[in-house]
Amino acid sequence: MTLMENAEPIHKLFRQIINHLSPELVSLLTLAAFMESNYIQLEVNQLKAKEIKQQFNELVASSSDAEQSLKELETERDRLLQELNRINQEITTTKDWINNYPLAIQEKKKEWATFVNEACHQHHNLIKISGANKEDMKLIADVDQIRMHAIEALKKAL
Repeated sequence: MTLMENAEPIHKLFRQIINHLSPELVSLLTLAAFMESNYIQLEVNQLKAKEIKQQFNELVASSSDAEQSLKELETERDRLLQELNRINQEITTTKDWINNYPLAIQEKKKEWATFVNEACHQHHNLIKISGANKEDMKLIADVDQIRMHAIEALKKAL
């Protein structure tokens, strides 16, 4: 415990006995009190300096952590931007496909119409086969009938 921690009782006692002390002793006691006061201030300043140094070290450490966190966030941002670009490309591709879908349907309908016309033409040609006997003609007609049903089913489906 320092002299200054409980200074009031000491001051009271000092005021009571000061007139009974020699000037040298008063001077020495005053000097001791002054030194004790400065010592206490020195201890307070040392504690403050230690606290400030600790806060500085914590700031340096948190700065390093913040820089690492920033790098991680930037890396994540770059990854997400790449993913966004990939998704945007897929959206563009899908929109193009949707926009071209009616044209593709028309192309397929033209192909199908060509196929149907060829099938009908073949049907007419089968009827006109010369030199075929009745049994062959019946077999050809049956096969042709099956093909015609298939063509009709395709027409209905589309």
